[in-house]
Amino acid sequence: MELIIILLGEFLLFPVITAIGALVNLLAGVVGLTFELTLFTASSSGKKKTQVPAPARPKRKFPFRIAARIAGASFIVVLALLVAVNMFLFEPTAHFIASKVQDKTKMEISFSSVSGNVFSGRLKLEQLQVQRENHAQLDFDISVQSASLDIDVFSLLSNPISIETLAVNGVKGAIWHKAEQRDASLDRPDEPGKSGIGPKDGNEVEENLPIRRLEAKKAFVINDLAINDVELDVHKNSSEPISLALNQIQSAPFRSNYAVFDTFFRSNIEGSLSGHEITISTEETDGGRKTRWKLDNLPVNLINSYVRKAPFSWFRSGTIDILVEDEWQRRENAEIEMDWNMLLKGVVVEAPEDASLLSKALAYPLANYINEREDDVDLRFSFVMNEKQFENTLSLDAAGLWDAALDALSKKIADLAGRKKEEIKQGVEGGIQGFKDFLDKKRNKE
Repeated sequence: MELIIILLGEFLLFPVITAIGALVNLLAGVVGLTFELTLFTASSSGKKKTQVPAPARPKRKFPFRIAARIAGASFIVVLALLVAVNMFLFEPTAHFIASKVQDKTKMEISFSSVSGNVFSGRLKLEQLQVQRENHAQLDFDISVQSASLDIDVFSLLSNPISIETLAVNGVKGAIWHKAEQRDASLDRPDEPGKSGIGPKDGNEVEENLPIRRLEAKKAFVINDLAINDVELDVHKNSSEPISLALNQIQSAPFRSNYAVFDTFFRSNIEGSLSGHEITISTEETDGGRKTRWKLDNLPVNLINSYVRKAPFSWFRSGTIDILVEDEWQRRENAEIEMDWNMLLKGVVVEAPEDASLLSKALAYPLANYINEREDDVDLRFSFVMNEKQFENTLSLDAAGLWDAALDALSKKIADLAGRKKEEIKQGVEGGIQGFKDFLDKKRNKE
């Protein structure tokens, strides 16, 4: 979805600039013509009356007539160019725009053929290829069999732009998430500029990492998005790639500034993750929506490689079934009430040797609860999120979903284990203070 936001946001800038230029010239011509007609009418009616000569005064007048003619001529030229592009130069113009987008995004963009209509807003690309290498955060090599969209041309002057339909078929390739995502459970120095971890009082203190934002150059809304036949290998960190195979993605609407929210809470998705079935389904209710996520028999190593938060990143073996059901009402900043059901089957949890004291203390109750169970562990918990949290976010993690889930899960485990979360927190703070005292004594001896 990130690629859709980047490419469409850049491509839409060019028709927007053209539409604004044409409109400005048209309005200037109409205003100038109206002013000229007003002066002509006034001068014609004044000829019927006896006029007393007035002393001549030098006056500076704005050349409305000249400006109107220039604006009118410019509008005619722009209109003629659009007609020429539509009839004879559509493909060369598309290649020109693609080259400009390449320069701005550092992507390689190519396609075998393109067709469309400037005035109706239709565009179709065949055999589209998009590549990017040596990017600090995300590389990809993706081919698309066909992509077609239908833009509401009158919305080019509004914000956001309205795209009636976008249909993408036959997506294949690979994605590399190159930016290292630090596991919050690890207490080790990171390379400069890659982490929000810094020394303080002799101990490594965890701070929030900077959040990347996903914001299109020109905001848009796709009223009907359909992506079919997706086959992607997703690489992240040094883990084995995940094979993502999706039969279909349907989303209505899909908003550029809420791409993550609309993908997971307003879409119907069917497919598999490394051969394990996943489904996201949504249905309209009275004034709102219900959404359902379902993953069965998912190996936990697929989770601990991509959710870099303890104790999920400590899962070593076993499988997990996940069922998430949520409901929300359509209104500004909708509140999403989420009910989670996680069934852990044969899951073993082990903290890394270099995990921080803080992470061990916070995640130990959950890890201990899971490891002590001989049978399957059925965890059910609920929490609420706000739609605003997803604005211009790049992932569910950036929106705070995993933090909210872990917080609700820790409360659930505290109840099951008969311990209060406040007691755990006090124990953590005491452990950290004791560790700091130990470091202070060690420094004094040295």
